[in-house]
This record gives sequence, structure tokens and C-alpha cells, in this order.
Amino acid sequence: MATSHYALMASLGLLPLCLRAQQPVFQQMGTVSSRVLDSGPAPQYPGGLPQLMQDLQHSVRYPAAALRAQASGTVLVEVVVEADGSVGPPRILKSPSPLLSDEVLTAVKGLHGFSPALADGKPVRGVLTCPVTFRIMGGSMGTARPSMAIAGPPQPQALPAATNSVVEKLVSFRDSTTWLDKTVRKTSVTQHYFTYDRQGRPQTHVRDFLSNGVRVASQLLRYEYRKDGKLAAKVGDHFKTEFDYRPNGGLRRVTSAYLNNKQWVVNNEALITEKVTLSAGARVISFVMRQRSADSLRTFSTIDYTVSARNTITESVMYRLNYQPLAQPIRRTFVQDTRLNPFQNLFVDQWPQNDFERAGPHNVLGETYNGRPARTMAYTYNTAGHPTRCSWGNSKSTSRTQQFAYANIVVPAPARAAGQPADSINQVSIFPNPATAVTTIRAAGIGQGEATLRIFSAGGQLQRETKYAASETRFEAAISVAGLEKGVYVVEISGHEAVAKGRLVVE
Repeated sequence: MATSHYALMASLGLLPLCLRAQQPVFQQMGTVSSRVLDSGPAPQYPGGLPQLMQDLQHSVRYPAAALRAQASGTVLVEVVVEADGSVGPPRILKSPSPLLSDEVLTAVKGLHGFSPALADGKPVRGVLTCPVTFRIMGGSMGTARPSMAIAGPPQPQALPAATNSVVEKLVSFRDSTTWLDKTVRKTSVTQHYFTYDRQGRPQTHVRDFLSNGVRVASQLLRYEYRKDGKLAAKVGDHFKTEFDYRPNGGLRRVTSAYLNNKQWVVNNEALITEKVTLSAGARVISFVMRQRSADSLRTFSTIDYTVSARNTITESVMYRLNYQPLAQPIRRTFVQDTRLNPFQNLFVDQWPQNDFERAGPHNVLGETYNGRPARTMAYTYNTAGHPTRCSWGNSKSTSRTQQFAYANIVVPAPARAAGQPADSINQVSIFPNPATAVTTIRAAGIGQGEATLRIFSAGGQLQRETKYAASETRFEAAISVAGLEKGVYVVEISGHEAVAKGRLVVE
């Protein structure tokens, strides 16, 4: 693999789903599908469908990170052309990798000049669905040109695995709430999609809002970063959230604004201060939420959070709500698991205090409200320890379910920190070993909190990297060895207090 070259084959074309003749039209080089809400022609592109395919062929490149990750397959992207000819943000319907999704979205956003579909001679809203297929071709560039090669310079060779790391990231999150009002069942769904940049940072966030299965709105937000790497803003066409930090790096203010007559108007802001430092490293952090009322920002709510030394919220006390002080403060307590929370650094909610509550290092298992149980969440987890499903009910008539999907993202391998604790070969237990399918890895003495498991080949090349949560007494993870060639590997578990190593044999 290290001496092979790679080329890209992107398969594009048209397969109408609702054309007037109701017959598929096949192009020599592939298919693209189009559909409209009523009968009639599909949205048109300048130069027709062949020009659309040619423009995409010239725009799409095989991302180097996707090559390194050996990511391939078909990305299905949807473009909505409104009746007035405007084009909405493209949306990924299906993709084998966020790395490929990112490349296709970039290419499609560069397309211009669509004409709306027509129904009975009148412009109507139409949808164009394009599949873009990425295939890795072995051999040299001279002998492995694909039958539909992308124009442009030769694609880069796959880089040595030791220069990269693979981490598991949240790429899709479905939040569904169901109400049963007498005999009427209503469901509201928010579907979230995330992509990541070449450094593994969140890059885009798409929110689709559905009511009873029908999409009623969609929003595309882009993450923007400061020179020091901290998140500066999440920006959409009509909405943005900006983040301000203290000199020591702590978050000081979160401001949300909407676009009104080409001017950004601040809708709400959260002022964040650390009030008290408690014993054992705990502290109290205050949130003052100011929301627009009439022509000014007024204090809508104030909340004090008690945060443990592990950065988990243990308690909150609300003193003000709906612009009014509360006669009796609302006190809540929180219980978390020890698994890693996939929402860290995503800022999914437009209300900063909601993000603060949900984006800690671990997942919330339950809450109390003024001493009474408020909700208890039931989780299922994958082998990496990330939640795949969470459900709870607020009452007999309401239920909520959250579903999570992940993908492996290729990022630069982290440099070994200076002064890292010495390795210890005898702290790791691996069983079964040799392994053929799944093996369990345990380690002691690496410290509580986030731990990183890395698997290296005998030659020192990094094969896998996944983050887990270690308890006070030990680290434990069940991993699949599928995809690893037969041989001997070094397992390294890096914790806050120590690094443990062991040997894994794959048969």
C-alpha cells in the first residue's frame, strides 16, 4: 500500500424520478437523479445535464485525508432550487465518510445559474439529487487511469499511517419527541449532521426540522475559529453565535444574533463568570442570560452551576426566570455516567446554558427538580463507549429519543507531550490474546478521566486511536480487531497520570 498510487473516479449523471415521460434516462458516465414536487421538467442547469456533470468532474477532488483513511463509496447530495431560482444549501442524504461529504458540498456550492422547474408553465420548487462516487484505483498513475478520471493534477500518495490518527466523531444526531394528545400522535424531530475539518474540528452543522415526518425548515451553520484554535463563531445565512474568551482561555460571553434588513441584531447573550472556588477543585460558575425585549437586552434568567473537579455539573440553582426574580429558587441536581460525551465542542443548542449542561465530559444519566426526580435517561453504547441511543419520558403522554451515529475521522497524529509519564509495560491486560474478533483491554493506574487508546504496528505505525473514559480504579474497553492484519501490535493507553503499554496478537 505504501508504494501504490491512487486516482479518483467520480461517477455522475441523471436518473429522473418524476420526469414528464416517467422513464429513466441513462447517461454513458453514470446517473444523477432529479425530482420535482409536481409533474413537469426538473430544475435546469446552464448547458444541461452534461455540463453539470462536467463542472462537477472538474471541481471534485479526492481529499488527501480520505485517501489516508481509505474512505470510498457514493455520496448522495441534494440541491433544492426554489421557484424564484434561488438555490438552498446543499444537503448530504447519504455518505460513507464526512471527509467525502465535505468535498462534495464544496463542489456543489460552486455551481451557479440553475433555472427552476416548471409545472403547467409556472416555476415551482424542484429538487436535484446527485450521486458522486469515489473509488480508489491501485497501481501507477500511468496504468490506473479510471474510465472517468477527474481533470487536474495527480492525486497525492497515501501518507504513512504514523503521521495520522483516526478518531471517532459524531456525524449524525436525531432528536425525536412524541406527544400523545388523546388520540392524536404528534412527533417533532430535529436531525443534526456534522462534518469536520482536516484537524478534526467541527466544520459544518446542518439542522433539519421535521413535523410528523415532513421537513419544515433547514439550517446550515459553519464553524469559524480564531488563530489560537478556539471557536470564534457558528455562522448561518440568517443566524450566528459568537464566542468571547478571557485572557486565561475561559469562556466569557456567548452572543446570538439574527439578520434583519442586512444588519445583525443581537437577540440574546450569556455572561459567564466564575463566582466561587470550592474545596477539592470544584467551583461555582454563574450564567446571566440576557434576552431582547422590545428594543433592549434584559436579564431573562440567572443560574449558578456547581462544577466538580472533573468538569461535570453536579447542581444548578436558578434565581431569576422570565425577567423576574423567583420567590423560591429552582434547584436541580445532575448525575453523569463515566462514558465520553460526543457533544463536547459542538455547541448544538442556540441557548448557551443548554449547551453548558449537555456538553460536559460525560453524559447526563438523570436529574432532580427541587428534590424530586425529574427524568432518568436510558443509554446504549457502542464498543468505544459512545452513546448510540438515549431515551426517556417526561410523562405518560410524552417520550423523547435521541439516536447517535459516528464515523472515523483522520486527523494529524498528536505529538508526545514533554514530560509525559514513563511507560509501564505490566499494567495492561488483554483477553483473549491472540484475538480473532473482539478483545477486552484493561489497564490500571493511568488516572481518572479521558484516556486515549492507540494501536501501533510492530514497525511503529499508528493504526487506530480512540478516546475513552477511565474510572478511578481502572480503564476497560472492548475493541474489534476487524481490519487489522494478522500480526503483533503494541497497545498504548495514555491517561492523566501514566501511560500503559501491552502487546496484542491478531490471528
